[in-house]
Amino acid sequence: MRLFIRRTSRVYLILHYKDEVLLIKNWLSDGRWALPGGGIAKNETISQALVREVKEEVGLDIGDIKKQLLTSGEWQTYNFGFKYLIYASEIKLLPKYINKLEITEWSWCKQNALDETKVSQEVLAALRKLVTRVV
Repeated sequence: MRLFIRRTSRVYLILHYKDEVLLIKNWLSDGRWALPGGGIAKNETISQALVREVKEEVGLDIGDIKKQLLTSGEWQTYNFGFKYLIYASEIKLLPKYINKLEITEWSWCKQNALDETKVSQEVLAALRKLVTRVV
């Protein structure tokens, strides 16, 4: 699994509604809140990867919603790194389910009430950019 993750670019989506964002916990993580998303498959566009990953993880079809690039970079975790892109989109739908093979938990969280020790610095930085663009 680590070899696959290391070699693929990753794409994540901040799904937000008013002052709340959808955060997930997945079984590969260190227990911190994360964003829906994952690897971009060979011959797959960024948009296709976002749509597929969100549908796989939380059961939402986001194919027609507008997505805004917030940030990009290289994530260093578990002694390996990968390139990532974080997008944002406003949404008014609740997740339909969580994929228990990937996700252990999801929650709508108020952006200004996040415990910074329980969210990665990359996600916090993207959320700060989102707040400045929405306000």
